[in-house]
Amino acid sequence: MADTYFPFDAGSGANVTEAQWADMARLWAPDGLGADTPRVSLGSGLQFSIPDGLYGWCKGFFYKNVTVQTKTASANGNTNPRIDRLVLRLDRTANTVTPTIIQGTPAASPTPPAITAATDIPVARATCPGSGSAQNYNTLVQEWWPVSSLRGSHVWTRTQVVADNVGAVTLTSWTQQRSDGIVTLTGSNFKLNLPGLWSIRLFVFSDSSPTGVFTSNVNWTNGPWQESMSDTRRRPAFPADGPGFLRSNATFTGMVFYDQAQQNINVSADWVTPTTDDVSVVASIYFDYLGG
Repeated sequence: MADTYFPFDAGSGANVTEAQWADMARLWAPDGLGADTPRVSLGSGLQFSIPDGLYGWCKGFFYKNVTVQTKTASANGNTNPRIDRLVLRLDRTANTVTPTIIQGTPAASPTPPAITAATDIPVARATCPGSGSAQNYNTLVQEWWPVSSLRGSHVWTRTQVVADNVGAVTLTSWTQQRSDGIVTLTGSNFKLNLPGLWSIRLFVFSDSSPTGVFTSNVNWTNGPWQESMSDTRRRPAFPADGPGFLRSNATFTGMVFYDQAQQNINVSADWVTPTTDDVSVVASIYFDYLGG
């Protein structure tokens, strides 16, 4: 029984230690910030601004910032820029989790400094210019891993005519079939709004003549799903002089980070035939938030 952990005494006299609790906690609370946490911003000069309410888990320990605080780095005395990182750092001796800046090494093409895996989790990084420029951080990148138990399911549908040989046409005026409130639609643009694990599926279908090439695409700038989103199908020609069908079905399941979740997503379709032949397409797009 020497290797068994008891959360409570249970008559054994072997209460779980702080280190053992942290080890167990990481099974249900992996390292990262809450998916809906307010994000870090840049302050004046070389400052990271940590907002009130930022929260997450660091090596099995919960952290929550209860007031706005700033962390300031030292000025860069080198003519080359450097990249600094903001991390949450666990100190087991002091029993604290503290936002901490790791300053990078100046270089013509700087790289982010290493993180100590045993104590640190990444939050954000920014570039500090060389000494010949004003010492103000720029190029903020959110680096944190989203953690969430939230779930959400969303479906939109659209029927729209896609004209022959006019290039990609953005599908608009979507009809919401189901939504749990995470994804929003403004005009023709969807926005996920919450980082974490997502499953996304685009299905497009039409009946028309058996010739031609049909393409559907999800346009997501800097999203994790770029090349694989484009799906082209030549429609089967049976019978040779009868109607065929087109179908495009593209799927993605994976992690979406904060900056990606804030980017607009829209769907386009293209239809090209040897002769003028517009088609009416039926499209459905499914967004399922799986947590973090």
